Amino acid sequence: MSPKDKRLNQIRSLSDISSQEMLQRIYDLLFQAFCSSEKLFVCPFCGHDLHCHGSVPRTIKLPCGTFTISIRRVRCPHCRHVHRVLPDIFIPYYLFSSEDASMALKKSAAGEPLRLADFSPDTESSSLYRFVQDFRRRFPEFPSSGFRSFFSLVPKFIQRLQYETNGSSDTSVANGAQWGKTMVFPTFLSSEPVPPSAILSSR
Repeated sequence: MSPKDKRLNQIRSLSDISSQEMLQRIYDLLFQAFCSSEKLFVCPFCGHDLHCHGSVPRTIKLPCGTFTISIRRVRCPHCRHVHRVLPDIFIPYYLFSSEDASMALKKSAAGEPLRLADFSPDTESSSLYRFVQDFRRRFPEFPSSGFRSFFSLVPKFIQRLQYETNGSSDTSVANGAQWGKTMVFPTFLSSEPVPPSAILSSR
């Protein structure tokens, strides 16, 4: 059986399992793809190869419910940084709709408070503020960019995702375009308009 056929069989088997197990299998498949990429599987601090370093539980909050899965840790033997590997589909503030993202950025630019009543249900204020703070850090010219919608800035945003380091939280974001090329999960992964990315968190 070819690697492609084996991967397709793994994907088909997802329809026969629970949501929790499905998320775990999706994560495991994404992690395999992450490890197979020579471009991604390197330390964002020093550029040396990473080694697997156990796993830790992680609570994932999605629109369909809250689940706990096991996520992998990786370690750099050169600089000794330890990272947790997370696909962006499991990061809460990446699940905002384009309308909510645009509204949060526009209100921030106008100096208006982010009232939860103005956004979709189940949106957390801490996630909104973290999203805006992270966005403005990557775009020093904000709000002078004059965007019409969040997605009008996506191409420029993606260019800055590759191995950026957030000095306040030691979180590095690695561009994960290779993931979209090796895995096919139309509901969860799409190369349009935003290629998936891997989050390496040293926390």
